[in-house]
Amino acid sequence: MVDYTKRGLQSFLALFVLSVLGVGVGYIFRFVLARNLSVQDYGIFYAAYALLSVPFLFRDLGLGQALTKFVPEFLHRNEMSSLRFVIFYSFKWTIFFSSLVAIFTILLSNTISTEYLNFKSVYFFVILLVLVFFLQCVEGFLLYLFISFQKHTHYAVYQFLKQLFLTIFVVILFYFVEKNLNLVATAYVATSLLMLFVFTAILKYKVIPNTKKIKSISDLKKTKIKKDLWKFGFSVMFISIGGLLLQYSDTIMLTFFKSTTETGIYNAAVPISNLLLFLGISLSLVLVPMISELYSKKLFSHINQAITLIYKYSLLIILPIGLAMFVYSELILSLFFGQEYIPAANALKFLVFGAMFFVIAQTNFSILSGSGKPQIVAKYVLIGASSNILLNFLLIPPLGILGAAITTMLGYLLMLVLSTKHLRKLFKFKFPLAQLVKSIFLSILFILLVNLLKKIIVMNPYIEAIIVLCISGAIYLVVAYLLKLIDFKEIKELISKVVAKNE
Repeated sequence: MVDYTKRGLQSFLALFVLSVLGVGVGYIFRFVLARNLSVQDYGIFYAAYALLSVPFLFRDLGLGQALTKFVPEFLHRNEMSSLRFVIFYSFKWTIFFSSLVAIFTILLSNTISTEYLNFKSVYFFVILLVLVFFLQCVEGFLLYLFISFQKHTHYAVYQFLKQLFLTIFVVILFYFVEKNLNLVATAYVATSLLMLFVFTAILKYKVIPNTKKIKSISDLKKTKIKKDLWKFGFSVMFISIGGLLLQYSDTIMLTFFKSTTETGIYNAAVPISNLLLFLGISLSLVLVPMISELYSKKLFSHINQAITLIYKYSLLIILPIGLAMFVYSELILSLFFGQEYIPAANALKFLVFGAMFFVIAQTNFSILSGSGKPQIVAKYVLIGASSNILLNFLLIPPLGILGAAITTMLGYLLMLVLSTKHLRKLFKFKFPLAQLVKSIFLSILFILLVNLLKKIIVMNPYIEAIIVLCISGAIYLVVAYLLKLIDFKEIKELISKVVAKNE
């Protein structure tokens, strides 16, 4: 029998390490933008990016993401003809819908420039950004295929290299040419073309099985696959819609109700809090195909074990990191973006808590999607997104970026509560309440230690933060071990599964 724990850990570790590297490069990219563009131009870039993300949600109507469910199933059943059909069918419709959306947004580009961004001079930048999004649609399909074939390392390498080359291109262009938004969009286009050229070849010759000599499937079978594909695709599309509204509605509505300058300040806090989300994203990309296979084989005990371990160690990881961001919010903003972005500190505190809620919620969603329940995930995400939009209307006008951050946190919390309740009902899963209580105790202890040490240790703020967090983190781990939240025997067994060779 396949060792699912080993395979999952290998994939997760590869994803997580490369994601961390990618995040590091991503922050260098944002740092370069923030330091070389005005706060207003920085805000214009992310305001335009957020708005264009909305129409491009319909780039494939969920067919790309549906591949992550159907490809593993066809591979497991060795149905190569069905595999070939579902890939080419999905790609055809992805290109068609992406082209329609691109044409639609180009026709609206002048209105976006003058009415939404309030700067007619950014018209050409908006056109370039439309091209960026079209290329990202093709990239997205490519990446879904890597995930579908469970080539998670390829996926992670792609994301890391793309971020690296994007940053390099921007630095080069900023150095040799006048700094402006058009150069940023040009760097995106060049990076996407380079990555597509290289990784399409890898996908064709190293990942997808050769199906040229395989006979086509019957029309009846095609009809059934199409029906199942569209049904699943529409469900996950609504998940994407809800997710995007949660992610970008704050930025879009800040631009409408306030200004691009305030949007720029807010978008310094958002990527910092999103650091925590990479844990959830890494878990999600590994879990969906694997849970799909486990669920199809009715190995429910394996799923329950996975849920328990993921909850346990996710909380242990995200709590100290999130609380450190909470305490040192001003210092982090100053370090990465500069003094002019410090007004986002209070918003960052709320966003950090929201991100911690969403890491666990994302794990729940991955398990539900892999179990063939994407419509349930879609419902909960749309509920969270709807509450976010409603509260944004109420809180952004009086509170600005603080109101946007509060609504995001509440939306993530609502999704966590709803998804956990459904997961318990579906798998008869008992929430590890004792572990949660211990984790909360650890969190309080960590905060008290950090604040106490900050009063005792007074020196350069960056050196002080490193010393304080190292001491507090060490004590956190010791107490976690004493509370039996850390099981070294369990960890050793898990690590051995990662490094052991396939038998």
